[in-house]
Amino acid sequence: MRSQKPIRRVTLSDRIGVAVVGTGYATECLHLPSLTRIPQVRLVAIVTRNEDKGKLVARRFGIESYYTDFDQVLKREDVQIIDINLPTFLHKEYVVRGAEAGKHVLCEKPMATTLREADEMIDAIRSAGTKLMIAHVLRFWPDYVKVKQLVQDGYVGEAVAARAKRIPGPGYPWEGMPEEARGSPHWKAEADKGGGILDLQVHDIDYLRYLFSSPIEVVSAFGGRLAGKTIDALDHCFAIFRLKDGKVWEVVSSWVRPIECPFIQNLEVYGSEGYLVLDNQTCPSLTLYAKDGSTLRIQPPKTDGYFDEIQHFVKCVLEDRPPSIAPEDSRASLEASLAAARSVQTMKPVFLPLTE
Repeated sequence: MRSQKPIRRVTLSDRIGVAVVGTGYATECLHLPSLTRIPQVRLVAIVTRNEDKGKLVARRFGIESYYTDFDQVLKREDVQIIDINLPTFLHKEYVVRGAEAGKHVLCEKPMATTLREADEMIDAIRSAGTKLMIAHVLRFWPDYVKVKQLVQDGYVGEAVAARAKRIPGPGYPWEGMPEEARGSPHWKAEADKGGGILDLQVHDIDYLRYLFSSPIEVVSAFGGRLAGKTIDALDHCFAIFRLKDGKVWEVVSSWVRPIECPFIQNLEVYGSEGYLVLDNQTCPSLTLYAKDGSTLRIQPPKTDGYFDEIQHFVKCVLEDRPPSIAPEDSRASLEASLAAARSVQTMKPVFLPLTE
C-alpha cells in the first residue's frame, strides 16, 4: 500500500477543491451542473483519457485544469474531494487511490462489482481517515424523500411490503458507441464489469433497504438474458426479497422494452392502514389511499436530487461529519443486488450474508 498523505482540513469559510473523474453522461449532465451551483466548491480539475474532451469540458464548466493522468491530480494539495463518475469495474481502483492520497471521495453507484472490492474500498477509507459516499440518488430524489417522510409519519400505518419497478429511458448504452470504441463491448453489456441489471436494480434495492429497517434474509429472483442475446449481462430480473422480520419486497428491473420507451420508475408501499403509490408517469406523482377511504394526491417539491446529494457530501466534508450514506450501507445494497443476480443464475433462493 502507498504511504498515506496527511489530510488537509477545511473549514466552513473555505472553498473546497473538487476534481471530477470521467467525462461521460453522469459527469456532464448531472455532477458538473450541480457542482457549479455550490458556492463553496472550486472546480480544480477534470480527469479523462481523452485530452480533447478534457479541454472541452473544462472550458464549458469553468474548470481550472484538465489531466489525463489521475496521479497528477492526487498530488495537488488544493484538491480535497474526488468525484468519481467511471464504469463500476473501475470504482475500487480510483476510490482506493484517492483515499491513499488523503482525499475525500464521492463515487457513483453501484459501489463495486464484488464484495471483496467493496471491502478494500472501506478499508482504504478507514485507514486514510477520509470520507466516502456512494451516490445513491433516490435517497435524495424529492418523490422518494416524500415517500420516506409519509411512511415515517405513519400515513400507511406499518409498512409491510413494497414493489418497485425501473425501466431505463430510450436507447441502449451498448449501441451507437464512438468509432474508437467499436470492437470492444460497452461495459454496461458485460456482467463482470457491473453492467446490465446490477447497475439498474441497485437504485431500488438501496432505497427499500433505507425505507425498511430489517435486514434482508433471502432473495429469490428470475430473469436472464431475455432480449439482449448479444450481451453478456442480465437484462431482466424479477426479484423477491424476504426480510428477517417477515416483510417482503418485489423489485422489477428490465432493459427489455422498445428502444424509444420513456424512463419509468414506480414504487408501491403496502401498509396496515394505507397504500402509497409513486409513479413518475403521473402528475401529481404520489397517491395515498388511506384507511378511511380517502385519496390524497401529492406533488413533491421540484428539487434536484443530484444537486442535493452532492451538496450534502460537500457539507459533510466542510463540517467534518459523516455522510448520511455510510460505505457499509452501500456494501449491503451491493450484496443484495449480487444475491439477486446469483439467484437468477442458479435458479435457487440465495440467503444473506453472501459468501463469495
